[in-house]
Amino acid sequence: MTTPVETRPRVAQVSAAAAYVAASSNLRAGLLGFISRAFRLRGSWNRPDMEWFAQFVAPQVVASQRYLASLTDQYLASDLSVQTGRDVAPVGVELPEDLRGVPVEDVYRRPYVQLWTDLSRGVPFDDAVSRAERRAVVLAHTDYQMARVHASQAALAGQPNVQFWRRVPTGDRNCLLCLVASTQRYRKENLAAIHPQCDCIVQGIPGDRDPGQVIDPALLEQVHAAVEAAGFRSDRGGRAPDYRHLIVTNRHGELGPVLGLRGQNFTGPDDLNRGDTPQD
Repeated sequence: MTTPVETRPRVAQVSAAAAYVAASSNLRAGLLGFISRAFRLRGSWNRPDMEWFAQFVAPQVVASQRYLASLTDQYLASDLSVQTGRDVAPVGVELPEDLRGVPVEDVYRRPYVQLWTDLSRGVPFDDAVSRAERRAVVLAHTDYQMARVHASQAALAGQPNVQFWRRVPTGDRNCLLCLVASTQRYRKENLAAIHPQCDCIVQGIPGDRDPGQVIDPALLEQVHAAVEAAGFRSDRGGRAPDYRHLIVTNRHGELGPVLGLRGQNFTGPDDLNRGDTPQD
């Protein structure tokens, strides 16, 4: 049985993560900008435009997902090399085209359906177009997130000396959901949960000895304080204070695990096809 190994200075780990975040953020910005421009390109939003848009953007979405998978694989290998002090090679991650379980083209028909539905409900035309464009961009951002978490899981699955991982928030401002999750360790067979606009990345934990559920007690203490400031009760002496019952992982029919707050409305498998495809 192997045990966790001594790590190199943390500055090198930060550099590996920073390079990955910069490269993947540029990729995301390029993809979202492309989606937004493509939606406005033809200047009309009828059924032929919907078919053109879906066929036009789907290959770019898939290509971006695959490139992100390669970046993720390389980052995790580089980070593990820094942590362990030995060369760790990327495993070679290949993602399927339909991470959601439905054709990519079907996904990118949805903004047009939303546009037509809004117009039928009396939403002003310019507002309806803007809402539909935003829907297209959000879909692309979610597809980006899904590629990151699936690639992370696949990359770590191919590393025999890693059994656990942690979430690493990377933004200037991070939500409570991500901060709570980042204090915990997770097993590598568990896919990272996402939520809208989440910018967390994954970091492998070398070795096969369980480091324990809480791996960042200092941050956890700050989270306790934030929970108390928000008016919830916190129990520093127990393993399951109230906030851990408030933050839940829902199972989305297409996206997989999604972080949320208990009591929030949630889209399940039965909701996914409602209004997703136009009816003749």
